[in-house]
Amino acid sequence: MFGLKYVRFKLVEFECSPVPEGKMFVAVGLFIAVLTAMGAIVNSGMPLFLPVTLGLVSVGCIGFGVYYWAFRYGPVKRQVVIGNWCHRLYLRNRWLFVAVNMAYSIVIYVIVSFVCTLIFYGFSDLQSAFAEQFKSCFILLFFLLMKSLHEYMAYREYYRSAKYRETLVEGENVKG
Repeated sequence: MFGLKYVRFKLVEFECSPVPEGKMFVAVGLFIAVLTAMGAIVNSGMPLFLPVTLGLVSVGCIGFGVYYWAFRYGPVKRQVVIGNWCHRLYLRNRWLFVAVNMAYSIVIYVIVSFVCTLIFYGFSDLQSAFAEQFKSCFILLFFLLMKSLHEYMAYREYYRSAKYRETLVEGENVKG
């Protein structure tokens, strides 16, 4: 009725190797390090606090990635939801999935920054207060973008796992 169809959501728990996620963290850490170095070269008047903070975040990402990539033994448990719009978007186009997920994270970041600005500063001098709050909560954007990459990696590893092959054999595959 009305062109809507019933879609069954299914939470699937599976085990996968930590190596691909470790490689992703190393790549993100190196990307942050390169951007920090380029920003420090271009903007020589940058306060010392910003490159040091981004350098620590970069080293943390690289360290966590190396731990997952080289030193973590055994599989890690992941969960994915099969049948929701995010899953269907992943099946349709993976690059679009990453772009939409990151855009969604940016919108959430802007909304949270605006609400925090309204709570802390009210309506007085809203524009400069929002700009200051937007800059001060920048680490939240980093975590939201990492969440979207983590979700991409979870779907990617699910389709490479033995759990997915079992569902194909049993005939329980839900493609949305």
